[in-house]
This record gives sequence, structure tokens and C-alpha cells, in this order.
Amino acid sequence: MGENTFIPPCLFYGYFNIGGLNKGTESASSAETTKVQQSSVPQRRALLIFYCVPVSPGYSRLIYALPRNFGVWIDRVVPRWMFHVGENLIADSDLYLLHVEERKIMEVGPSNWQKACFVPTKADALVVAFRKWLKRYAGGQIDWQTKFGQAAAALPATPPKEQLYWTHVVNCSSCNMAYKGLNALEVVLQVIAVASIGIVAVAKEGLISAPLRITLVSMAVLCFTASRFNLKFFKLISFVEYQTPVNGSKPGECDVAWRFRNKKDKSWRKYRDFRRMTIGLGDDCTYKVEGAKGWHSGINARRPRNRGNGGRNGEKAKITPPFRDDEINDTIPIMGSDLAFRKGKYLYYSRGGDYCKGMNHYVWSLLCALGEAQYLNRTFVMDLSFCLSSTYNPSNKDEEGKDFRFYFDFEHLKEDASIVEEGDFLRDWKRWDKTHKKKIPVRKVASYKVTPTQLRKDKSTIIWRQFDAPEPENYWYRVCEGPVAKRIQRPWHSLWKSKRLMNIVSEISGKMDWDFDAVHVVRGEKAQNKALWPNLDADTSPEALVSKLQGLVQPWRNLYIATNEPFYNYFDKLRSHYKVHLLDDYKELWGNTSEWHNETMLLNGGGPVEFDGYMRVEVDTEVLYRAKTRVETFYNLTKDCKDGINTC
Repeated sequence: MGENTFIPPCLFYGYFNIGGLNKGTESASSAETTKVQQSSVPQRRALLIFYCVPVSPGYSRLIYALPRNFGVWIDRVVPRWMFHVGENLIADSDLYLLHVEERKIMEVGPSNWQKACFVPTKADALVVAFRKWLKRYAGGQIDWQTKFGQAAAALPATPPKEQLYWTHVVNCSSCNMAYKGLNALEVVLQVIAVASIGIVAVAKEGLISAPLRITLVSMAVLCFTASRFNLKFFKLISFVEYQTPVNGSKPGECDVAWRFRNKKDKSWRKYRDFRRMTIGLGDDCTYKVEGAKGWHSGINARRPRNRGNGGRNGEKAKITPPFRDDEINDTIPIMGSDLAFRKGKYLYYSRGGDYCKGMNHYVWSLLCALGEAQYLNRTFVMDLSFCLSSTYNPSNKDEEGKDFRFYFDFEHLKEDASIVEEGDFLRDWKRWDKTHKKKIPVRKVASYKVTPTQLRKDKSTIIWRQFDAPEPENYWYRVCEGPVAKRIQRPWHSLWKSKRLMNIVSEISGKMDWDFDAVHVVRGEKAQNKALWPNLDADTSPEALVSKLQGLVQPWRNLYIATNEPFYNYFDKLRSHYKVHLLDDYKELWGNTSEWHNETMLLNGGGPVEFDGYMRVEVDTEVLYRAKTRVETFYNLTKDCKDGINTC
């Protein structure tokens, strides 16, 4: 028997008893008969305490515990990760059911949820009771629009199957340690298996007895089977998705494409590779792979490309029907109806002095604005078009009209933060004011000195910050300075690099078979400024680099050089010691026949996009992070300080 209790809005707990009271028996003696009072041991009871807190559309935070007053010794013997395996299997299967059910309810509407769910049994009473409670106090659904806006209130895309690795294994010390240990065990078991079979094979017939020979072979088979079990058992955290193989260029060849994940990435991004494999027959007439060629060698298995066809006489380029990367969804969210627009709460920043400043300045200010929007529980109105500073352009001129999506992962940003595109926002605002007598309530804020804490309780639909003062009074980031800095948290986790650029990073790393070292060589203006960096030019000369790297990087390793040095042949002396790779060695990855070129043309309305200096910095930085050995300029190559003399 047991009992369940629901305490709105997020707590459910229940208990159940195992067995009954253990009563004592009556006893008698020859002298007298004495009834022994009934004794009882503590009732065996298990509890389920279950917090489920909705945090955003399609996502909830689950906190639960399963305490009990019996069998507690098991917890001291069995590793915690083994319990997690079983518990997560149950939770994962339940979550998939809820995932499907949530979408079906969205289709028929929250008030008609009975049409999407069949709940005829007594066990469904709790579900029915919860739905009644939700309808009574919340209209049948959570009002996400108030916090996330109309566009962001929609359910997100179905996450990949291996999400459990990133949501649990990475963050659980027990499961993370078990994962690493079992991967190491897999290698050890395979070595033991091969060694055991080898011992039996080379040993003379009389040297090893028949029982020992059988034991060694059996141990080898068991070890190999266990290693294969590890691969199968942990497929959710070592996920590889293969596509249908196709014929190669010759008989006996097969081109195979697959997707994989980089363990250094914290995101769920998949990267692509396709290789040509040579297929042969094993001794037992089964197929085996005899060899595989390098990165992207299986050209017959690659997906079709979309290509831009340039027109003549200045005609606008015509775009063939595109094959969009199904891992990239950076479309601009739609505002929705007039009513949805009116119910929203918005934070709007007009253009300030940050325009055409360096990217570090731009990012610092943008994150301040996003942080204030989150603090005020409002949707941020974002201009996706910005000005790229002259420091990143070969023309040495500021360039306007750059699309935010060229450089950053807009799909992740719109999932992680509540944002709306400025053009759509202004059109909806103008349309409302034209078609309604009652105008949208707007509060104009002329100075950054009006702090977010002062705006916290403002009920205006739009808070419009205006930055018309002279520099530096008109910088966005000034809003987050002073005492309010403790309250405004810049959401760094919301800003990731563009997936298209990350695909280039993956291809460069893959062409070096993910086995390379890297050095970051800072030169440019800093090397010329002897007042602030007196030793940098000499310390990064070709001769000095050869001398210093020989003590840090093994000879003839793949060496990737991330640098702002404009002369390609500057590092030629290193080629006598290493397999040198520079970003310009991979120009075909952003050339006019590349996927990056064609996909950015679609974002740019059919016009070509220049692979500018900031894109080079982003790619160089990410490749550098993936190196096995990283050599930094201001930590390993020179005694100068990064920010100039006397700043270390």
C-alpha cells in the first residue's frame, strides 16, 4: 500500500510499503504462560520525491530522490553510475512519450488535450487531476510568450538521441569517470584478447596443455566480447551516424559517409566526413575493411551541393534550388499575430557609438544588452546587420551590412535567448499603430544612467533605450557598469561561433587526421610597436621560432600556425622541421565552389560574401583549441606582455 501527493505547481511525492508488521509470537513456559508483547521492526518503506520545473518551451529541470529505509548497504557496494544507467533508461523512455504527447497536444490545443491522449484507467487519475488543475489556474498551458515572446514560445526541434551524454554524463562525476574507465578498459581487453590468441598460436603443441589452451582462447573471446559490449552499451555517448554506402570508383571500393562529434565541443553539433574504403573478404567469408583513404576521399558519398551561377552583364546571380544543411536552422523567427505582438514585452536598443567598433567591443556591448533583456524578462530587439571594423577588412575601411549569421550561431542564440529581428519588430509596431486607436505603450530611456533595476517594474510594452549622447556616453555596455554589474549576467553561453565556420574548422582538423600541434604567432602592428612590445618582433622571427619550437613540438609533426602575419612564406624555415599548415592552405573551403560560399550567398540575397579578417580569426582560434600541443606567443615565445610593457 502507499500514497501519492501532488503539491502545485512542481512537487510530487509518494511512498509505498513493502510487507507488513513483523509480529512476535506467543511463548509459554512450564511455570507460567507469558504472552510476549508484540514487537515490530520498522516498516520497510520507499519514497519517491519528484520536482519537475519547466524552464523554457520543451525543457524542464528534473530533480528527484528515491530514499528508503531498507537495503541501504547496496548503495555502498554498487557504484552510483550503475544505478544511473537503469534510472536514465526509464526516464529517457518516459521523456520520449512526453515529447510526442506534447506535440500532439499543441496540434489540437491545450483545451482539447483529451483528443490527443487516451486515459481510461485508474492509473491515469493523476494525469487527469493535473490537467484539471492546470486548466483552472493557468488556462491549460504555461504562458511562455510573456517571457520568451511569440516566436520563441514554440516547441524546439527534437534533440539528438545522444543528448543524455551532454545533459548527464558530462556533469555527473560518477558516470563521467565510468565512461573514461570503460573506454580504457575496452582497449585493454582488446590487447589481452589479441595477446592471448597470439600466445596460443605461437606456442608449441606440447608446451601448453589442452586445458590451458582452452582457457586462454576462452579468455580472449570473453575479452573481445566485453569490449564490443562496451561499444554497444555506450552508443548514446559514442554516437556515429552512418549513411548508406555507395560504390567507389573501382571494384572492391566503397564510399561511406558519416557524421561524428568532436569531444571538445560542448554543443550537439555533428560534423561530416566521407571516405573511400577498400573492401575484402575475411577468412570466414565475411566482409572486412582492408584500408581507408584520407579525409573527404569518398567523393561518391558526399551530399549534392548547391551552386551559385553568376549572371552576365552585371545580372544578379541565380541560385539553384538549395540543399540546406539540416544541422543549420538560422531562419529569422516570425513575430506572429497583432495580438501576440501586443502581449509581448520588448527591450529595444537604438544604434549607439558601438557601431563599427572592434568585434570585442561589439560582443561586449551585445551581451550587455542581452543580459539586461533577461534581467527585465523581456524580448530583445536585435539588428542582425552590423558594421565590421576596418581592422578586419583588407580594404582598411569599415564595412556596413554584415550579417550576424556569417559569424555567430543564430540558431543557438534564438533558442537560448528571447530575441526578435529589428525589421520585423518595427513593421509590426508600425502596423499596430496604423490599425489601432490605442498606441503601443513605450518608455523612452535617454541615458544609460537609468539602471535596469529602475526599469524592473516598468509595465510598458516597449522599453526603448536611446544612445544619442557623444562617445563614450553612447556605448551599450555602459548600461551594465557600476553597481548594476552584479545583477546583469552577460549570457556568454548564448553566443557560439557560426556552424558554417565550424564546419571549416572540422575539415581543416580532419585533413590533419585530428593529430596535430599548433602555434599562435602574433605579429602585425604589435610586432612593429617597439615601445609597447620591444622583443616581440625578434622573438617571433623565423630563426627564433625554429629554435623555440624544437623544444616544444616533436619533429615532423603536423604543425598548424594560427597567425596574423600577412606573408605566406614567412614560416618557410619551419618546413624543414615540421609539416606546416596555414589557413591559406585551405582556401578551397571558402572558395566560390565551396559549401560555405553557396550557403552564405543564400543569406546575402545571392551576392558573394568575402571571407574577411574576423572569420580568419575565428577559424584560426578554433583550430588552435583542437591541437594536442598549443604554443602561445605571450606564454611560450616572448617575454613581452600581451597588453604591452609593464602589464603582466
